[in-house]
Amino acid sequence: YIEGITWTTDAFYRETRDKVEARKKMGAICVEMECAAMQAMCDFRGVEFFQFLYAGDNLDHSKWDPRSLSGNARLEDKEKIALLAFELGCRI
Repeated sequence: YIEGITWTTDAFYRETRDKVEARKKMGAICVEMECAAMQAMCDFRGVEFFQFLYAGDNLDHSKWDPRSLSGNARLEDKEKIALLAFELGCRI
């Protein structure tokens, strides 16, 4: 379990080394590119928005770790992730 903030941006492929280091210093542990737009829309509409994030891949090391929810690999793990997301959503 890792605790930290999420850097959210819709600027694809603009995570420069300087920006990554600055966000790390702020406590960011991941970057995602969908939730900001959804949160802005929900704020505008006055509705709640719950975010469950799954790390799709890891670009923070010398070798790319291409994890993915797509395809048939690790289906048992993916099922556990989906069930956890549903359980959290129901509890909220």
